[in-house]
Amino acid sequence: MYEYAPRSKKNRELRLFLVTLTPALLFWLLPCLPQTPAPMLCRLLGACAAMASAWIAARYLLRSYVYRIAPRGNDDGSLDLTVTESFGKRRRVVCRISLADIEAVTRESGSKRRGFARPETCFQYTDVIFSDLFCVLTVYEENAICRIKIMADEKLYSILKGYR
Repeated sequence: MYEYAPRSKKNRELRLFLVTLTPALLFWLLPCLPQTPAPMLCRLLGACAAMASAWIAARYLLRSYVYRIAPRGNDDGSLDLTVTESFGKRRRVVCRISLADIEAVTRESGSKRRGFARPETCFQYTDVIFSDLFCVLTVYEENAICRIKIMADEKLYSILKGYR
């Protein structure tokens, strides 16, 4: 019925990756110079910065998501939201939820973020850190609150909001 595959440039994520990779290289190579104070501490800081840059690359630069609203396989006419994750050449469905199970749909901008309360379960299926297209879906299932954060353009947001 409708499919949305956000195509962002990920400039901020790339800059953040480079900001963490540069100190990793500097701290890792600094002990090679003579008279370097605390070479083990430099290597430790370099390893920590390298782990941070590897996490940013794996979480934000190498992943992408596709959001699809389509009818369920049976003939009852219900619609499902399916989130498919691409990581390299591998594609897999990470979330499938019926639109009837969604209790609330809210818009969240990158500048007005809020943390989720601890009793809630939160899933984030986005490949950018900062955006104005975040959409938070609230689902109540088995006496628990579940929040799902996705990227949604205006059409996908209106479909999700209008189904409620």
